Formats: sequence, structure tokens, C-alpha cells
Amino acid sequence: MDAQTVIDNYVNDVAALLARSQRNEVGFELRTLLTEELKAAADKVGRPPDEQLAIEVVQHFGQPDVVAAHYGPRGFALIEPEHAPTFVTLATIIVAAQWLITLPPVFRSTLTFWQWEQGPGLGAMSWVGLLLVWFAGASWVRRRFPVNAQTLARPPIHWLFWLPIPRAWRPVDHLANARRLAVGLIPLSTVALLFFSAPSWWLGLLLPTGTNTSWAAYDGSFHRWIFPPLLALMILRLLLLLTVVINVRLWARLEAIRVALWSCFVVLLIWVLFGWQIFANGITNALFKTWLAVFVFVNAIQLIVWMRRESLKVRAPAALRATRSN
Repeated sequence: MDAQTVIDNYVNDVAALLARSQRNEVGFELRTLLTEELKAAADKVGRPPDEQLAIEVVQHFGQPDVVAAHYGPRGFALIEPEHAPTFVTLATIIVAAQWLITLPPVFRSTLTFWQWEQGPGLGAMSWVGLLLVWFAGASWVRRRFPVNAQTLARPPIHWLFWLPIPRAWRPVDHLANARRLAVGLIPLSTVALLFFSAPSWWLGLLLPTGTNTSWAAYDGSFHRWIFPPLLALMILRLLLLLTVVINVRLWARLEAIRVALWSCFVVLLIWVLFGWQIFANGITNALFKTWLAVFVFVNAIQLIVWMRRESLKVRAPAALRATRSN
């Protein structure tokens, strides 16, 4: 990660804690100030600015929440940006656990999928609501009784809604993380694409001759109307993933297209999940829809987190953009 990326990362973390009307103006001002401080620090030690030097500069400047407090009251957020990954992880684990625990009766045919869906299936979402209340309570407590800026000591009331507090700010290279994830997803996506193109046929090749694989056959209506556009979307996403991994310079340019395809994919899967029978066999269909529900839930949360992160990024003030365009 280069030095300027570290500065931008820090500025975005501070701006995320400000009221929306302040973010761009304050963020742009802060970016300019820190860039100048980084240049001065580099001149002082006699070496070009690098990642470590930039981290030292911003850590000396202060924790993002402390810096944001200097610019006036922060905009209230039910989930603080620094706690969003924890919230997503906990929500995913809890919902997935309830689904896995309550699904066996569906597979034993003692409970229909519709009954499960209207009961413990959707009922698992109540845990997300409880988590949201907990995180909102933690946000209020932390703002009302802040951590000591010098010692980072926590007031005892913080244990009422306990959440971990990061001790020292470190940059997160979201772009590098996304690229590493993309590299890992390519073989997985390729295998999934090949298998789901014709699961019954592939199982017939892999299993001993004469094995009945009709339980893996798609429902006729689904295969005729929904499967073709779904398969086309999977192929397009895989090709785009290959393109940006092979040519990293295209990553930023194709980001909007990648997210648009991702959003369409999730929306189509939600429609399939609630509106279509995927496999002709009832047990196979229920089992696959369980996996699909978890997959859709995780991807929807990831999309929301990505969109929020993008909306909080600092951009040049409107007046400056107008001056540059002229």
C-alpha cells in the first residue's frame, strides 16, 4: 500500500464519523493537512514517503473518532463503521446456525418448506434486529461516555453494551483484499458454473454407472425460463472477474459494471428463492434453497457494506471540482 492510500484510508474513516454535510469539506481539508505533514516527516527523516511513515503520521494525529469529535457532533449511526465487519460476521453466523438447526424436519418431511420459511426461517431475522439494538446501544454509550483520548481507558458503563474497541488505527487495503478474494473465487466460480450447468449429468459422470441421479434434475419451468438468464449472468460475472484479475488496471474502471452484475445476480436469486421451485425433487429443492438462502443473505450484506463504504468516501468539494473542470 502506498503512502497516499494510507492517508486516504484514514481520512475516509474520519469522514465516515461526521455528519453527511461535513464529510467532503472536512475530509478534503484533512487530506491536504495530512499530506503536508507526511511530506514534512519524510523530509525530516530524509527518505521518500512510504506506508510505514504514513501510518506513523496518522497514528500520531489521533484516533479517527477523536479527530472527528473536533469537527462538531458526529452524525448518529446505529452501527459504527469500525463495528460493521463484526456485525456482519455475527449476524451471518447466528442466522446460518438457526437455519441449519431448524431445517432437519424439512428434510424428514415432517415440516413443509413453506411452514419452516414462515416460522424459524424468517424468524432467524429477529436475531439481526436484536444485534442491531445491541450495536445501537453500544454506539450511544460510546458517544455519551467516550474512551479517554490519552490512555484509551474505557468507562465501566461500556460493559453494559460491550464491543471491542480498536487500540491503534491501521489502514485496511480494501482494494487489495478484493483482488485476493477475486483470485480465490475464480476456480471456485468455474467449478460451480460447470456443475450447476447440468448437475444431474455431471453426477452421472462422477458416480458409478447406473446410479440414479434424477434427484438432481432441475424443475422443468425453472430450467426453461429462469436458468438461461441465470447461467448467462454467472458467465458474465466470471469473465469480468478474469478480466480484472489479469489486467489490474481495469479494476477501477469496471467496478461499476461488476457491482451492477453482482446486484442483478442477488436480486434474481432472491426471486428464485421465493418464487420458483429449482429442483424437481422436493428434498433436493429444500436442501438447495437452504444453502441458497445463506448465500443470498451473505451477498446482500456484503453489497450493503460495499455501498455504504463507497458513499462515505471523501470526494473533492463541489466548488473545487467546478474549478478543475473549467
